[in-house]
Amino acid sequence: MATTAEAINRGKGFKFRVECNGYPAVLVKTAKGGGLEIGVTEHAGAGQNFTVKEAGMITFEPLDLEGVIPLSGPGVVYFYKWAYQAQDPMTGNGLMPAQYKRDFTLFELDPTGNPFRSHEYQGGFVTKLKPSDREDTAKDKDLIDSITITYDRVVTKEL
Repeated sequence: MATTAEAINRGKGFKFRVECNGYPAVLVKTAKGGGLEIGVTEHAGAGQNFTVKEAGMITFEPLDLEGVIPLSGPGVVYFYKWAYQAQDPMTGNGLMPAQYKRDFTLFELDPTGNPFRSHEYQGGFVTKLKPSDREDTAKDKDLIDSITITYDRVVTKEL
């Protein structure tokens, strides 16, 4: 998980920062989804004429990141490489889950760019990459993508 929680210049209304395995990767304008749902199981004993409900399995909805700008360095192509580890369109193959699943942290940033809450996702992998309008990705403009990440579980912490 994340090793540091320092402020990064937020600029242009970015409200979130994503770190993968402790390394800052992208700034994000909007993060949607990531909720959880607890299933319900029902059972009835012998002779009961009503069911008893109990908590069942937990499922997590995918996390959608919109308005994404990669930070300098490996962040520029990080998510494409990550997606291709799960399924590579050139070879038609993917790696084993233990090789492509990663832990990542979504930091919520205050107006000064300091993180105040973190969501630590475990066992995540990229399931959708949607490039923005190609003109928006010119060298003199911000690169903005939409990324969907599916994951096994999440822990939310106040910083």
